[in-house]
Amino acid sequence: MKSYLLSIGCNDYASETLNNLTGAENDATNVYNQLVLSEYSIYDKNVSKILLSPSLSDVKSALESILCDFQTSDIFTLFFAGHGGVLTGTYYLCTSDTRLDRMNFSAFSLTEILRIVSSSGVKHVNLVIDACNTGGLVNDLTSIIKPEIMGAKGSFGIAILAAAASDENAGEVAGQGLLTSALIDCLNGTRRVTGDTEFLDLVTVGRVISADFVVNTPQQTPSSWGINLYGPSIFAKNPFYNSDEVINAYEFSYIPPASRLGKLIHGSRKEFWEALEKIDDADSASLLLRSFQRLLKGTDSINDALALITGIGYQFVEQVDASSNLSKLELINVMLVALMPYIGNSKVNVEVDKLISAYSRMGGVCLNALHQQMNGDNQLLIYKEGKGIDVLANYFYLPIRISKILGLISQLALIDQKHLPEVRSLLQMILESYSNHLLCMCDSQAPYLYVFFKTFLKFGIEEEAKPLLTGYLFDYLQMHGQVSRLNIQPEKVFHFLLQRNTQRKINADLVAQPDELGTALLLASTDYGIADDLDEQIHALDRRSFLLFIPSSYKDFCDNLIRDGQNLVLRCGFDFWSAHTFKQICSTHIEQYSKSNFKDISDPQLFCCIASSFIQPDRLPIMLR
Repeated sequence: MKSYLLSIGCNDYASETLNNLTGAENDATNVYNQLVLSEYSIYDKNVSKILLSPSLSDVKSALESILCDFQTSDIFTLFFAGHGGVLTGTYYLCTSDTRLDRMNFSAFSLTEILRIVSSSGVKHVNLVIDACNTGGLVNDLTSIIKPEIMGAKGSFGIAILAAAASDENAGEVAGQGLLTSALIDCLNGTRRVTGDTEFLDLVTVGRVISADFVVNTPQQTPSSWGINLYGPSIFAKNPFYNSDEVINAYEFSYIPPASRLGKLIHGSRKEFWEALEKIDDADSASLLLRSFQRLLKGTDSINDALALITGIGYQFVEQVDASSNLSKLELINVMLVALMPYIGNSKVNVEVDKLISAYSRMGGVCLNALHQQMNGDNQLLIYKEGKGIDVLANYFYLPIRISKILGLISQLALIDQKHLPEVRSLLQMILESYSNHLLCMCDSQAPYLYVFFKTFLKFGIEEEAKPLLTGYLFDYLQMHGQVSRLNIQPEKVFHFLLQRNTQRKINADLVAQPDELGTALLLASTDYGIADDLDEQIHALDRRSFLLFIPSSYKDFCDNLIRDGQNLVLRCGFDFWSAHTFKQICSTHIEQYSKSNFKDISDPQLFCCIASSFIQPDRLPIMLR
C-alpha cells in the first residue's frame, strides 16, 4: 500500500492584507511527524514532503513530484494550515506569495488540486484543512466529481476534514490550531476513536473531533465528508487496533495496543490481566511492580517508561472502588518505585510530584473514610467472610494488615503534615479496638512499623506511639523473636499459628532467620527511650540473629535485587547484649558502607524509598532518619 503525504504550513505572508500566523508551521510539522515519522506511520518518508511558508510554485512543484515522479499511490493526503478563503464559490489555500486582490492567480484553489489528483491515478485522497471558512470548500466538490462517474472503475475516493464552518474562524491555542491538536490526539492514541479496525478513515476521525468540539469548543464547528469511497478509505493507522480477541491491552492500560509500547506489553498481557482481577489481594502491588520491572528492561526510552508506568498504573488505580481501600495508595507506591531509576529527568520529576500529590489527595480520602467506617464498626478490619480456617486466618493476617495501615498513613503524614491529626486519631482507634492484635506475626511488618515509629518520632509525638511499641516488643520477646518468613505459603499459615499459640516453638522452615522486624523494634526502642527496660528482658532473644541491609546508595533502592550493599547480621549474645550497643553497631556500619550516608536525599527520593520498602518488604528504609 503506497501512501504519500504533503504537509503544508504557512506562517509568513508577503501581502500586507494577510496577517502572519504563529502556529501553522507547527501544525504542519506535527502532522508530518505523526503521519510519517511516528511508530504508527503508513506514509513513505522518502516521498512525503513538508513545506513551511511555501510559495504557490513550491506547492505545485511538490504536488507534481509526489503524484508524478513516483509509483502511483493508493493514498494521498494533503494537510494545509494557514489562511484560506472562498472567492466566487471556490475555496483557495493562501501561500506565502498570495495577494487577496489576485487570489485567482496567486492562491491554490481546491478545484485545481482535485483536478491534478484526479489525473494521477490515486485511489483515495484525504484533505485536512486547518484554516478559516473551510466549510466553503464543499462547493468545489460537485464541479470536479461528477455524479455520473461516482463509483465507476478508476474513480478515486475522497475524504475531507475542515476546521470551521464557512462563516467561522479557525482557532489557535499555544501555537497550534485547535483542529490539528485534536487530530494529533486521535492519531497518537491520546483520544480513542475506535478499536475495531486496523486503520482509521478521515470521516470517522472527523466525527469524533466534531463531537468533542460541540462539547468543549462550541464556537468552532469542524466537519468532515466522504464521497465516492472506492477502494481503501484509509487515513492513518489505528493505535487502538488489537488483533488479539481474548485480551486487549487497553482493558488494563491507557496504552494503545498497536503502539510500540502496546506491542511490548502484549507478551505480558495475561499477567497484567491477572493482576487487575486480583487488585484487592495483598500481593497484587508487588506482582504489578515485578511486571513493570521486567517490561522496562525492554525499553531504553524514558518517555516510553513514563508512558508505560502511568498508562497502566492509573488504570489500575481507577479500578479500586471503595474510597477506604488503601490499595490505591499501594498502586501509587508501585508507580513511584518504578519511576525511581529515572528521577532526575525533568518529565519524570514532574510525574513523581504528581504521584506524591495524588497519594496525599487519595490518602486523605481513604483516611477520612476509614476513620468514619471504624467509628461505626470497631471490627471493620477483621475478615468476616468464609468459615473455619478462613476465619482463623484473621489471627495471622490481621496484625499484618494493621501494620500496613500504620505504615501507609504514616507515609501520608510525611508527605503532608496536614493529615497528621487524623492519623493520630486513627491510631487511638486502633489501640482501642485492636490492642489484642498488635502482634509480631511476619517479617513483612518490619518496614511499615519502622516508618510508623520514625514518623511519630519526627513530629515529636512518640509518647502516643509508645504503647504500640511496648506491645510489639512484649509479643516479640514472648515469642523469642520467632516471626514468620516473608511470603509464607498460605497452606502453612495454620501450622504456624498452631505452633505459635500452643507450643511457642515454631518449625525453623516457617521462621524468618535472621529477621528485620526485630531490627526495626530494637532501633525504635532506643529512639523512644525504653532501651534500658528492654535490656532487662533481652536474654529472651539470646542466639537470635537480626538483619539490616545497608544499600551503598538510595538510588538503586527500588531494584528487586540490590547488588551494591551489605547485609549486616548481628547475633544477640555474641555481637551485642543491649539495644544501645545494637544501635551503635548499626549506625557505624551505615556510615561506613553507605557512600552518601543518605544526607543528600531529596523528599521525592525519600518517599520513593519508603514506597519501595512497602512494596518489597525485604528492606528497611534506613534513609528515613
